[in-house]
Amino acid sequence: MLAVRRIATPEDTNLKLKSASIIRAIALGVLGTELAAGAADLQPPRPSDPRTAPMQVQQDPAHPILAQEFPAPPFYQLLPHHYPYPLIRTCYTYAGICVIPFTIQPGTPCYCEASNGVRVSGVCTK
Repeated sequence: MLAVRRIATPEDTNLKLKSASIIRAIALGVLGTELAAGAADLQPPRPSDPRTAPMQVQQDPAHPILAQEFPAPPFYQLLPHHYPYPLIRTCYTYAGICVIPFTIQPGTPCYCEASNGVRVSGVCTK
């Protein structure tokens, strides 16, 4: 352990700088080996039996997977009330819901178009 004196001399200052450099080098060396060991843990497992291998998604470099993708129905197409995917802005009618442009403010009258071409009026809810 390093003894600290009340009056610092140039030798003490030099020793403190050397000891700080040594401590920093040791810390970086230890952290570097821990980071290198942690990087080895990030490698996917290589099972010997393909039947027990975890399912892996093949990623195309041209089309990286950034987030979960949801289907995007066309604007104004009538969908059931219990549509399972999130929608940015919806028009709520008695017959169902539909996606509308997000520039339409909530509370504005809107319409959805059924598969037979009938327009059903409603109101923008979110």
